[in-house]
Formats: sequence, structure tokens, C-alpha cells
Amino acid sequence: MIKINDMLLDTTILEIIKELKRQLNACGVMYFNAIRDSGENIMVSCPYHKDGMESKPSCGIHKETGVVHCFTCGASYTLPDMIGFCFGRGEEDSFLFGTNWLRKEFQEIEVEERPDIELDYRRNSLPHDIYTYVPDMVLEQYRYTHPYMYKRKLNDDVIELFDIGYDKETNCITFPVRDIYGNCLFVGRRAVDRKWFHYPSGAHKPLYGVYELKVCNNIFNEIVVCESMFNCLTCWAHGIPAIALNGTGSYEQIQELKKLPCRSVVLALDPDDAGRHGMNKIKNALRNKIVYTVDYKDGRDINDLEEEEVEELFKTKHLM
Repeated sequence: MIKINDMLLDTTILEIIKELKRQLNACGVMYFNAIRDSGENIMVSCPYHKDGMESKPSCGIHKETGVVHCFTCGASYTLPDMIGFCFGRGEEDSFLFGTNWLRKEFQEIEVEERPDIELDYRRNSLPHDIYTYVPDMVLEQYRYTHPYMYKRKLNDDVIELFDIGYDKETNCITFPVRDIYGNCLFVGRRAVDRKWFHYPSGAHKPLYGVYELKVCNNIFNEIVVCESMFNCLTCWAHGIPAIALNGTGSYEQIQELKKLPCRSVVLALDPDDAGRHGMNKIKNALRNKIVYTVDYKDGRDINDLEEEEVEELFKTKHLM
């Protein structure tokens, strides 16, 4: 039990830092790559200098008070202030954000049992602890629109459905990647000023868009399978249900494809050797569905096409 700014928390500073690191890493922020127990303090790599990437931990967090002090850059803050800073909050609201985060994650609150309240179906059917997912309070800081979204032919309906956002700190478009229950597994990023993508190292990549298919509550006889998230979103912007592999299809993704409640799929991976190899691999595995493909013109993929060209592309699909 520790006391941080009059809050009694049934945890330790080390556990707080571990959970903070896990949530930040899940959304692509790589702070606290070095953590060490050092007597009165937990020493961590300082988030206030070198973009948090120093190799030797120089920032001490007192085990009893949570006071933060970096012995290299001299930064001195409360623990809630540091938490808010790590999540991209400004000085004016970092303390409040950090305090609320600590309360939510570590302060036990007694609540009156209310058996008549119907819980969300996702929570009833979760096979895992809900705290293994990226919390909504992390996603909230990215809920901005950016002109780049519209440049890539997205519309407001698609942006809202997929919770597409913008991270001001990294100048990246953010893509929450969810499981079928709607839990955010991690946040993918795409820079707006260069061709740069980022997924957390070792992250499991489910079928992107499978939860959104479920949310629509429609019966889709046919679903388009894309390679990239932007191509998937472009299809949705044209009213075409689609999912993305974020690659050319892993074994696990192909098993998930087999379970999709649709009669046929249209394979629309990128028009290159890797994309063609991936489509052949998927086609050979999907014995329980009708499999179509499309013919790209001039080597351009879905996101490069005008609206009329997208419609024509899928009108001229053919069996593999």
C-alpha cells in the first residue's frame, strides 16, 4: 500500500511503472525501456529527455511518495504529472489526467451491486482480463481529424466507425486495432509527412475490420480482403465491406477468414509478387468459400483509384 497525493493505492511504484509501460507500448510509445530497483527509488529511463530512449536509467521515483526526479536533466515532478506527460498531456492538465489514471487502474472502489443492470455483451464474453487491452482513455487523446485522412479518401462515417485518430505528438494517423469483441489490442500508426508505419513489436495482428463488420449488424454475403488498412478503409468509404490483413496473411488470419459469416470473399491484395503469392496461399486454404480476385490496372491498388474505377474494379472480379 502506498500513498500518492492523499490517494491510497494497493500496489507498488514498480507495478505502476510496469502497467504504465505496457499501456504506452501498446499504442507505440516506447518509454521506460530500462527499469531498475535501487533502494528507496525505482530507477527508470527518463521520459523528459532524449525522447525517453536513454540506455541507463537516470530518473528516480521514490517508492513511498512517488516523487519523480531525474539525476541527469534535473526534471522534478509528481508521479501523476509524469503519467500525464507520458500520455501526451500538457502541463495544465497532466496532473489531473495522471491522478484519474492512477485511480482507475489501482484504487479499489466499493460499489453497490446492481444485478438488474445488463452488462455490455463484450464484457460478458471476454476470454481474457480486460486490463490487457488499450484503455479508452488512451484512445481519447487521439480523437482528432487531420486533412490527411480526407486526402486518403476517407469520410466522416468511416473515421467514426473505425475510430481513426491523429496523434499530435508524433504527427501520425492512429488506427485502433480491435478484436471481435471491440477491445483495442494495440494502436497502429502512419506518419502524415512520410511513408512510415508502426505496429508494436510482436503484436498479434487480427483481421482488421472484423469488429466493425459485427457493429454494422448487416449480413454480408461477400467481403473484400485487402492487404493494408488504408485500402480496407477506402473500400468502406465506397460502401464495400472489407477487412485488412496488414500483410499477406498469416496462418492465424487464414483460420479467422474461414470463420467469417459470408459466402464469398474477394481477394484484393497489392498487385506485386508478395500480394499474388498471398492470394494464392489464401485461395488454396479457403475451401469453404467462393474466392474471387480483381485485376488492377497499371499496377495501382484500391487507394490510388477514383470512385468510378473502384466500382468497375469489383464489377469485373473473377473466380480464382
